[in-house]
Order: sequence, then structure tokens, then C-alpha cells
Amino acid sequence: MKFDTFYATVNDWGYYQKIKFFIICLANMVPPLIFYTWSFTAATPDFRCSLPLESDAYNSQMNHLYDTTYKPTIDDCATHQKLLSLKECQRCFIRIATHNTTSISKLHKCHDYVFDRSIYKKTLVEEWTMVCDRVLYRTAVQVAYFIGVMVGAVLFARFLLACSTRGISESGFVLSSELVSPRKRVMAGAVMTYFYAFGQLWLVLFAYFIRTWRMLLLTTSFLMLPYCLFYLFLPESPRWLISKGRFNEAEKVLRTIAIENKQKFSHEAYEQFKATQNRTRIWSNFPIVLYGVISLIAAGLAITFPETLNRPLPQTSEEVHRMGLAFGLLSDNKSKNKYDDDDDEPAAQILTINEDNEKQKSVENINGKP
Repeated sequence: MKFDTFYATVNDWGYYQKIKFFIICLANMVPPLIFYTWSFTAATPDFRCSLPLESDAYNSQMNHLYDTTYKPTIDDCATHQKLLSLKECQRCFIRIATHNTTSISKLHKCHDYVFDRSIYKKTLVEEWTMVCDRVLYRTAVQVAYFIGVMVGAVLFARFLLACSTRGISESGFVLSSELVSPRKRVMAGAVMTYFYAFGQLWLVLFAYFIRTWRMLLLTTSFLMLPYCLFYLFLPESPRWLISKGRFNEAEKVLRTIAIENKQKFSHEAYEQFKATQNRTRIWSNFPIVLYGVISLIAAGLAITFPETLNRPLPQTSEEVHRMGLAFGLLSDNKSKNKYDDDDDEPAAQILTINEDNEKQKSVENINGKP
């Protein structure tokens, strides 16, 4: 006798399953509140170098002064900072005139910045100045989050894993699939994704009214506290208990399901089901262990590749494209101007470009030649 056959005798989609499934769906609104909060708390607003004046602010008047007097030109960037994108050069360096004339200038690395606060009042990037040569700190903070998820998954128990963002989503999806009947699993998976989307909408609503990163983090963190009580209402999956050979615990859960669904629990049928189960599970966990070991080995080997060894990670799709061209992984039939105004985030020093060709490009841009 298969488990699904016996499970149908206690009603595999009754009152008990519907209530537990609804609780799991509510819990599935938590992961996006934490997982995507980073998009708002660590957003990079528009910024520029701070002017060498007593007071400076990111407004139209001061920005105009910066653009006309202190902003590096295309020729400045092509001559002094040819390894950087134009956008990074103009945001991370300031043009200081020498010899009391603006015809001779020198680029200086910025140490202070002013940020646009029209959208965000305060972000983590602004407070910790994670821009330009400190942009890698922003990546490090995000990596620390994923390391925490990995360590928590390895060291802590199932309940504590479920309290983490990924654990709630993954464990909840598995638990809901095991609680409902096979004919309802597709529906259960679809409904859970709807609640996940509702969580994203709630986050957007919170981020719209809360524009400082600390208050936004505190708000989303406090919202998770009630979900810790869900552990008291969500039992272990009887299917999982049986797969681990814990038949007595599974029987208690199945009896509770039968009572909630107003069905009769047949002890004789359950004993027949137990007799058909294979209790030799020596290699039951071998596939998942093998998969994890291979994944860790592959991740370690990837660090030693020429494309990644001792090289900063690309921050934008433009940098990924340039890296692919440098190592012959991509082909580009059109020669693209390196100083394209559409460059996104500050680029790391990825490619070494021929100096003569670069100067020729800058001269053509200044003269207006195609």
C-alpha cells in the first residue's frame, strides 16, 4: 500500500490541510520582506564629488557649478583614467585647475561625496560611502548575507532554518506539497507564489513611506516576530516522518488529521501500510550529499579560473560584456565606444585598453567625427 492510498482514508484535502496550508502561505510572505529589502536599503542614489567649498549640496545650482567647472571632461578621463568608464571617472574624480588657469587641469580622487536625497533620505551606500573604490564593500555586505544563509542551513535545526528567509520558502513549499493530496499540489504551488508576490507588494509599500534604511530594516524585522509562533501550529509532515522511519510520530499526526477532518483512523490499515515500507535506508541521503559536495567543489574551482582569479567581480552587464570580449568568450562585430554615457554602476579595472587607440577615440569624439 502506498502512502497516498492510506492518506486518502483520512481525507487528504480536508479542514486540517486547508488551515495548515493557509498558515504556510502567510509565512511565505516573509522571505521577500527580507530578501528584497536590500534593493532599497543599499540602493545607490545619484552622487558626485563634493566641491572644495564650505558648503555643498546635491541641487541644481551646485550641480551646475560642478558640471561647468569641476567635472572631468572626456579628454581628461581618456588621458588620466583610461581604465575606467566615463561615468565612473566623472563621478569619482574631480577636475582641479592648476597654474591659475582652467586650461591645465589634473584629476584628483574624491574622498567626500554628496548624494541625491530626492528619492532616498538615507541609504546604507551613502552612510558607509560604498561607491567608487569602495563599491566592493557593498558586494561584501551582500555576500555576508548569503554566507549567513548557508551557515544557518548547515548548523541549525529544521525549525531555525525555517525562520530564515530561504528556509521559510523552501521548507514551506515542501511541507505544503506533502500535506495536500497529489491532485492539489499544482494548485498549492501556484497559490504560494501568489502570497510571495503579496509580500513583495507589502515591501514596496513600506519602502515608499519609509525612506531611511534603518527604519525600513526595523519595520520588516518586527513583522517577522509573529511568524515564529507558527512553529506551534505547524506539525512535521507525516510523509517525512515515515521516510525517516518514525512511524509512531507519523501515526500521531495522522490521527490528529483524521480527527480534524472528522474521519475514522484505521489502525489495521496503517499497520498494513507499515509492513510494506522498506526500512533499509542506508543510501537514502547519498544523492543530496553527493550533490552538495560536487557544488562546493565546482564553486572552489571557479575561483581559480583565469577570468576570476585575483579579479574584482563585474558590477554591471556592461562590465560582464567587456570581460567576455577580453577573454574571447564573446564576439563583437561593432567597435563600441568605451566612454558610452549608458554605462551603469562604477566599473572595476577589468580591461587594459591600448593607449594609442584610446587617445584616437577621444580625439574623434571631441572633433565630432563618427
